[in-house]
This record gives sequence, structure tokens and C-alpha cells, in this order.
Amino acid sequence: MPTDGALVARPDGPQEPMPVPAPRNRHGAGAGFLLPDLASDLVRDPSRRTSSQSCTGEFMSLTTSKRLVFESAGERDLLVMLDVDYRTVELVSQPERFRVHNGSRWTTYVPDVFAASVHGERCYFQVKPGARFGADPTLKGRLESIEAESAARDAVHRLCPREALRVGTRLSNARWIHAAATAIDPLEARRVYAILRSFASPCRIGDLRAAGLDVRLRNCLLGLVGHREVALALGAVIDDEL
Repeated sequence: MPTDGALVARPDGPQEPMPVPAPRNRHGAGAGFLLPDLASDLVRDPSRRTSSQSCTGEFMSLTTSKRLVFESAGERDLLVMLDVDYRTVELVSQPERFRVHNGSRWTTYVPDVFAASVHGERCYFQVKPGARFGADPTLKGRLESIEAESAARDAVHRLCPREALRVGTRLSNARWIHAAATAIDPLEARRVYAILRSFASPCRIGDLRAAGLDVRLRNCLLGLVGHREVALALGAVIDDEL
């Protein structure tokens, strides 16, 4: 069904809260290996994960200009979504090791992802299939202590069901943006900027289409979103009928 498309704005335009998933990346997917210099900096070495269900790899972050590691498909999806969000200013996988109490003894816990937003929001994420959270909602009795450790770092802790990341268009948009950001033609970028300057911010992709934003320029626009030159409402449908 035709649509006017997603809302587009400059990064200094209207803001919306940073998404914190609670109620999918061909970028590095299936890599299955880590370069030694990267693995040495990690809290956990993903190469030691031998489960046949694990999905370990890495991709280059647009936010940090560094390689980020994921240990599961859910972690990969969350990292890609946060990486292309213009509000994200800090993004780390396996950020640190917490010392926590499970009610009977002290143990350790490593969050999957840490992200901070331009608005000062700070969040640690744990990503698992929803069924695993259902079977173990307290993370082996550690959840209360994990939340306390997060609060001590001026952050919150969120359980992020993998299935929730795949609802709607946010993940597919993020993948599209990340892929488009890897190759931007300077001449096309100049044309996109010229079209954007003829509209008030924010506007819709459908409006830009009427002003000459064809398929190639649309992809260039998405690449500029990945590099924080343009802001896009990630949860909206990006019009593909150009």
C-alpha cells in the first residue's frame, strides 16, 4: 500500500525518547570469528562459546567507528538498531563485569549491551528469547542486584526479549540504513542536501519524492541517516514505491 513515508528531520529538529525495548543484520552475520586484537579487549571471549545455537560475529559501528561484537542474533539486532539511531552517542557490547548477589552467594554478570543517548539516558541490556526470560525472570536470582549495580552507575537495566526487536519496521529500517551508509556518492549526497533544503524540517519522504528523490537518492538519504547527517523516524514505514 502506498504511503507518504517516514518522517525525516535534521538531528537538531524535534526529538523523541530513546527506544528502550521492553514490551532483527547481515552486517557481520555468520562471521563466526574474531580478530585477536578485538577479542583481547572483551570481558568474555565469544570464541569460547561452543553452543550450536550461538551466532557470534562483529560489525563496524557507525556510532563509535569501532568493531562491536555480538554473541547472538538478538544482540546483533539490538546493536544495529541502536547504532543507526541518531540519539545514540555511546554503544558498547560486553561493557563490563558486575559483581552481584543471587540471594545466597556472590557471583558475576556481564550485560550484553550498554547504550547512552544524547539526552543523558544510560541503559544496560540483556537480550534473550522471550521463553528464556519466562523460565528465568530473575536471571538466576541476580536481577535485583543487577538493577542496583546499574543504578549505581546512573543507568537502568532492561530485559530485552529477542522477539520484541523484530516487531514492526524498526529493525528492517536499521539494516537498510546501515547498509546504505557503507557507500555514499558525494554527488548524490549534494543533490539530497539540495532537496532537503527546499523543505522545512521535519518533512516526509513522500514529499521529497515529489521533489525528485528517486530510488538512488533515497538510498543515499538513508546512508546520511546512518552518519547522523539526517534524522529519521525509525519506527515508521520507509516508502519503497519510488
